[in-house]
Amino acid sequence: MWSIKRVGIVAAVLLYAGQASAVDMCFQVHTYLFVMKSYKRPLPGKCRPLTGYEASTAVPHPATGTVCLNAFGNTLYVHWNAMMEQSGAVHLTSRTQLPYPSLTGGVTHFCTMRSPPFGNSCGNTVSPQSAFPCDPAPLP
Repeated sequence: MWSIKRVGIVAAVLLYAGQASAVDMCFQVHTYLFVMKSYKRPLPGKCRPLTGYEASTAVPHPATGTVCLNAFGNTLYVHWNAMMEQSGAVHLTSRTQLPYPSLTGGVTHFCTMRSPPFGNSCGNTVSPQSAFPCDPAPLP
C-alpha cells in the first residue's frame, strides 16, 4: 500500500513539475520570430515578464515584453518590444492574442517606428499567428 501511495505522489509531482518547467518558446509575429527564453505559462488572470530576442534577421536583437493569460484560461496575450537595425533604427512593438491552449490562429496588431527618412507604420493587423516550443531555439 505504501509503495502505491509513493508512486502516486511521485507521478503527481512529475506532472506538476512538467507544467511548471521552463521551455524556450517561439512567437510568430508577422514576418518576425521572437524567441522567449525559459518561458513559463502564466496562471489564469496573471502575467509574466518576457525576455528574449528577435530571431528572423541576421543579428539577434534583444526583446522584452509581457505575457498574460486571461481569467478564463483560454486566451494568451503577448506584448513584445524590440529595437532592431534594418536600414536605420526600427522599433517594433506588437500585441498578439492567441487561443489557449492551441496557440494557433491568433491575431497580431503591430507598429514599426523607423528612423528618418523612413515612415512609421501603425495599426497593422495580421493573422493567423502562432506560438510553439522551439528546441533548439534559433539563434541567428
